[in-house]
Parts: sequence; C-alpha cells; structure tokens
Amino acid sequence: MNRFRTRFDTLGVLVAIFALACATPPPKPPIQASPLKPAAGEAVAVDQVIVLVDASSSVPERTLFRDQKSLVQSFARAMPDGDYEAGGITFGGFKRDTDGLKRFDRHRVSADAASIKHLAEGTPIHKAIAEAGDELHGKSGRAAIVL
Repeated sequence: MNRFRTRFDTLGVLVAIFALACATPPPKPPIQASPLKPAAGEAVAVDQVIVLVDASSSVPERTLFRDQKSLVQSFARAMPDGDYEAGGITFGGFKRDTDGLKRFDRHRVSADAASIKHLAEGTPIHKAIAEAGDELHGKSGRAAIVL
C-alpha cells in the first residue's frame, strides 16, 4: 500500500510539473491608449490605412496571436480622429476576414480589432499585401499599410 501511494504521489508531482511547463502565459491586455491628437500645425498624414493581421498557423494562437490581437486593439484605440478611411485584412492561408475601407469610425475599427480570429493555415503575406493593394485601387492620396 505504501509503495502504491509513493507511485501515486510521484505521478501527481509529475502531472503538476507537466501542467506548469505547458501553462500558457496570460494574454497581454490592450493598452488603454487615448486617441493621438495632432499638435498645432499638424494633421493626419494618410487618406487610407489598412491593417494586415497574420492569423496563420505560424502565429501560435494561445500566445503570440493573442498578444498580436491586443496590439491591434491598442492601435485602433490610439488612431487619431480624422477624415480618412480605415480597414483591415486578417489572413491565414486561403481564409480571409476583410473589413473594407470605410470612413474612419473609432467604434467600428475597435469592434473589428476585437473580433479578429485565428484562421490557421499558411502565411501568404504576399497575397495579403496584394489584396491591400486591390483595396486601395482607384483611391487617391497617401495610404498606409500596417502589418
């Protein structure tokens, strides 16, 4: 009986060590950023901004992807008010979640950032950049693509 208990206790310790070794660190919360405000004589320098989010299998969902999503949410909170368009493309392999270019609206952009999902599959960054170019086709002025 004592021998069985020793094995059981050892197994319990091993399970606890394994659980700690596999524990996922807590997600980083979005930064409670305030919108950027151009100083006197400054203005928003773009007419369009597209945020590309890599949600492919090369970005581990339970660690790096969660932190990346928090960063995108922080960016959305800090975007300055202005007369420009904003959109986003989340990519993973052949899957896409596209939020087309629309007049900047903080509530919409923040909601889009909060709803980003991990898509898995491959990392076709060149295709996502080309899709951002397609989204900008026919637009004028300055554009920014944030990856």
